[in-house]
Parts: sequence; structure tokens; C-alpha cells
Amino acid sequence: MKEIVARNQVDLGSARCMQLAFSGMVFRLFRSMITVAILGMAVAFLAHMLAYTVMSGETSRRIWRELESERRLGTELRRLESPDAVAILLFHWQRAEPARLAEHRAWAGLEDETEETLKAHAAAVRSFQRQIDGLNPRERAILVGDRNALALLENLADPSARAAFLVRLDQMDRPVPMGGEAELARLAERDWPELERHLSAIREGHRRAIRHVETALEGQSLAEALIASPERVKQRAAAAGFSVGDLDFERLAAFARDARIQRQTEETLASQVIRRNLSRELNVPLVQVHSQRLLNWLAADVRNAEAFDVLLEESPLFEPLGAADLQRVAARALELRRLQRLVPEEPDLEAAENLFGLDNSARWLILLAFLVCVIGVANAMLMSVTERFTEIATMKCLGAMDKFIMLMFVFEAGIQGLLGGVMGAAAGLLLAWIRGFSEFGGTLVVWPVMGTVLLSALTALGVGILLAVLAAVGPSLVAARLAPMEAMRVD
Repeated sequence: MKEIVARNQVDLGSARCMQLAFSGMVFRLFRSMITVAILGMAVAFLAHMLAYTVMSGETSRRIWRELESERRLGTELRRLESPDAVAILLFHWQRAEPARLAEHRAWAGLEDETEETLKAHAAAVRSFQRQIDGLNPRERAILVGDRNALALLENLADPSARAAFLVRLDQMDRPVPMGGEAELARLAERDWPELERHLSAIREGHRRAIRHVETALEGQSLAEALIASPERVKQRAAAAGFSVGDLDFERLAAFARDARIQRQTEETLASQVIRRNLSRELNVPLVQVHSQRLLNWLAADVRNAEAFDVLLEESPLFEPLGAADLQRVAARALELRRLQRLVPEEPDLEAAENLFGLDNSARWLILLAFLVCVIGVANAMLMSVTERFTEIATMKCLGAMDKFIMLMFVFEAGIQGLLGGVMGAAAGLLLAWIRGFSEFGGTLVVWPVMGTVLLSALTALGVGILLAVLAAVGPSLVAARLAPMEAMRVD
């Protein structure tokens, strides 16, 4: 009788599984290239979204900080010449800025209890303003007319006007501002009049402080005094009750000097003689000589600024401003206008707190892209399993275990995910840089956030590999559970 020897089933290692998976990819090169392309596009989309969001977000925030610095200098200069409007005072009281509250306390003689009450009233009024400003144009025309929110609030102090307002709200099926009729009545009849009275006292105190500074300057304009002696103006402003602790008066003086040069430059266009001379210099019709064209011309070359300074010197109405200063101020003015166009409003600070700064719409787009990617990879792997039924059956007949079959397909998907991920991440970073540079130009911030940008590429690569492996789990289970004899009968 023939002796039958039972041997242990062959168990191939992970390295051999990967080698066979790679061989299978090479053999089915076209299908593998399609899968790699699908993965590459998904990873490129994710890497592009992450990297562009990081670079553009940091660039926007830096631009906004620079613009805010310029705006603050302009605001501080204006506050030394004219009192804050009521809307600005409301903004400061809602935010409870210590420097501003210290000024207001000194100018209006406010007590601590009064301050807390005014903060609450200011927050309520600002909430009312936001609710009114949030109306669409048609609703606003019906409810408010041509009034602003504060004028409407004064009108609502009249019970009959408030009753008519509530009727119109009910007809339009709109909620009552401030949460209810009683709250609205209290705001209009008590809180706002009390707040307005104190704000008027603050504005009057602000006017007295301005007059005190003007008297101390002995006939000089504020800009002239700042340019001549910033420290002297700082001392006079502090004595008048202005909060000057963190304000750089040297920068304020430079800002005032540049603002004066720009204003005087643009005022020269009121002279027909200057305009005609500029028309000849610029070689354009007289009607096309305007401030933007003049600034562009001055910033382009210092020789243009020198020629313009000669025109001013020859005119009895103007004095030379200095070619170097003219070119510098014109270039700075154009740069600020360009930055303002790039970032017209404050960047989303809530999105900036996230690692990559993605907003909700971007997250949904990425989720949809990877859902399509998973379906595409799973379909490609399922087709690969289907056309390899005979091969799988042969390997099982030769002793291959289910684990080996499953690992082979998972490794194949992982290799495809790695190849597609590397190419997609590189393409995504390149596209993000091209898009960012086309939008922001040389202002684009890259190197300071390079670590986060590279992290975004690695994240996209890792997600691509993970999705490829997960998409292959289902088809690999189908292949592993396939009965050898059943697979051999498949044509």
C-alpha cells in the first residue's frame, strides 16, 4: 500500500506576498495605471486644498495685520483731531477695550457700576444693529425705510411707532428683535437713552481733550507738530487724557508725513497747468490724467519723481516734495491698495484655529472626492479579482492559504496607493503654489509655513494609501473565500 505523507500547508511571508503583488501589477500594467491615476487625482486634490489653504490663510492673515496696522495709525491720527462717532464708541464698549474705556472714564467721569451697565447696554444695542442689518433689502425697506439701526431705535421709544413696527414684523413673519416685545421696549425706552446720554458726555470730553492738545501745539497743525517733535505731541496727548501707552508716535509721525505727501501730490491735479504738463509727460489725453495713473508713474522710476518735482518747483502754487519721498510714498500707496484688493475683509479666524484652516465647504468637497476615489479603487480591485479567478484557484490548489490571497491583493492596493499618493502629493503642492502665486504674487507666504505645507502633503499621502487599502479589503475577502474548484470552472 502506497504511503501518503501529510505535510504542513505552505505559508508564504509578507515579503513574498508583496513580491507577487508587485508582479501582478506589472503584468496588469494598464489597469494598475488607471487605479494609480484615480488615487493620484484624489491625493492631488487633497494636497492642493490643504497646502493652498495653509499658504493663502497665512498670507491673508499677514496682509490683514499689515493693513490693520496702517488703519490703526490712521484711526489714532484722526482721534487726535476729531471725536469718535457713536457707532465707533458702541464698538469699543461692546469689546470693552481697556485703553478706550480708560479714556472714556477720564473724559466722562464714569464710575465702575456705570461702566458695567454701559457695557451691557452697548452689547444689547450692537445685537439690535446686527439683527436689523441682517434683513434683506426688501424687508429693510418695509420695516426701517431709510433709517439706520440707531435712528430706528430712537423712533421705537414712541409706543405707537413701536406698535406699528411690531405689526409689520408679524405680517412678515419675522421674530421680534431682542427676543421679545418687553425686551425691545426696555432697550428703546430706557437702555438706549441712558447709553446715548453717556456717549454724548464721552464725545464732549473727547472734544475738550482735542482742544487741549491744539492749545498746547501753539498754532501748529497736528501733522506739523508730529513731524517736528513726536515726543512733544505724545506728552500733550497724555496730559489731555488720551491713552498713549502702546502707541508708537515715531511711526505715527512717519504716517502723518507720508499721508501729507500723498495728499499734496493728489491735490496738484487740481491745477490745470500741472495736469497739462503731466499729460505731455505721460503721453495720454488730459482726461486720463488721474491720481492712480500719477502714482503708477511716480512709483515706476525715480526719474519720473524728479521730473514731477521739477514741475512743482516751476509752479507758483506748490512746493517741491522731494523725488525720493515721492517715489516711496507712491509705491507704498499702490502696495496698500493692492493688498486691500487681495484681502478686502478680515480672514476667518475660526478656520485659522484649525490645523489646516479648512472651512466646511472645503471639508465636504474633500469627503466627496475621496468617496469617489474609494468607489473607483474598489471597482478596479474587484475587476482584478474577477479576471484572476483561475490564477487564484491555481494558487489555492498549490497550497496558498486564504491569508496569503488576501494579503496579496491588499499589498497590491497599498503599492498603488503609495505610487498614486507620491505623484498626487507632488502635483497637489505644485498646483497649490501656482494658484497661490497667481493670486497673491510675491506676497505669497511659503517658507514660514513650509512645515505645515509638507505635513499637508504627508497627510494626503497617508490618507491615499489608507483609502486604497480599505477599498481593497472587500475584493480581497472575495478572493480569499473563493473555492478552488468553483473558480476553475469560471470562464
